Amino acid sequence: MLRFLLLAGFLFATAISFPSAHAASFTNGFTVCLDDEGGNTANGTPIRSFPCNVTSAQDWSFDGVKIFGPGTIFGQPGKCVEVKGGGTAAGTPIQLSDCTGSGGQQWVYSNNLLVNLGSRQCLDVGLVVNQVATIQPCNGSAGQHWVIR
Repeated sequence: MLRFLLLAGFLFATAISFPSAHAASFTNGFTVCLDDEGGNTANGTPIRSFPCNVTSAQDWSFDGVKIFGPGTIFGQPGKCVEVKGGGTAAGTPIQLSDCTGSGGQQWVYSNNLLVNLGSRQCLDVGLVVNQVATIQPCNGSAGQHWVIR
């Protein structure tokens, strides 16, 4: 991406770099975290809400577009958080899968919401602990409120 700077009548183009992926945990700001069910790394592993417990099942990485699953090493194939099957219907579950860069694996963090670019819906766990995450229309509810730590 280029940024343009006008200085003393000259137009300069400078590259804007995007931040590299960094470790993250996703919490509702209180006691519930995004959790890789059972700490499993297999494709299809459900992502859910679970009490924050500082285990590897809640150790994510986020590069501003992809949420990498626990144990993923940057620059190597790994697991990403995705909407199952790239679905767009409300209620479609969230799971781990091989990172492919598909729309179902692209997320934007905005106003404490994780919005999936493929579906234009938000990651939601409702108000129940141990609830499988799904996509739902973005409404800013407590089940869609995420803080990155």
